[in-house]
Amino acid sequence: MNTYPKLFSPIKIGETTVKNRVFMPPISTNLADKGYVTDALVEHYAARAKGGVGLIVTEVTTVEPTYVYLPGDMSICDDSYIPGWEKLTAAVHKYGAKILPQLFHPAYMAFPIPGTPRLIAPSFVGPYPPVRRGCSACKKSRR
Repeated sequence: MNTYPKLFSPIKIGETTVKNRVFMPPISTNLADKGYVTDALVEHYAARAKGGVGLIVTEVTTVEPTYVYLPGDMSICDDSYIPGWEKLTAAVHKYGAKILPQLFHPAYMAFPIPGTPRLIAPSFVGPYPPVRRGCSACKKSRR
């Protein structure tokens, strides 16, 4: 008796049909190079597709170039990243799997790489020590 009768049957998600219900969640590999897809990254995801995964959700894929979550994360913040993504999707599609990026902006979780602009917000955010700022009227009223 099959405990999970639908596990290996196709499923339609919107207009896309996925070959089975085996999904790979996002898992950081840190294999990208300054956001660009590498051969190691293609091999990693292709191996999962070859193993039978129906849908792969990639690791963090940043959409804005200023702030980095982890130095080895993927990016798609401009068209220069497209060739690597085309190679990656072709490798996954070869085995009948689908792939989609986990789009991400690190916001307060940005990695504090030297030269990265400091995050500014109305309250303490991120890995940086708080900066005490106030309007000039507030400063005068405290005197």
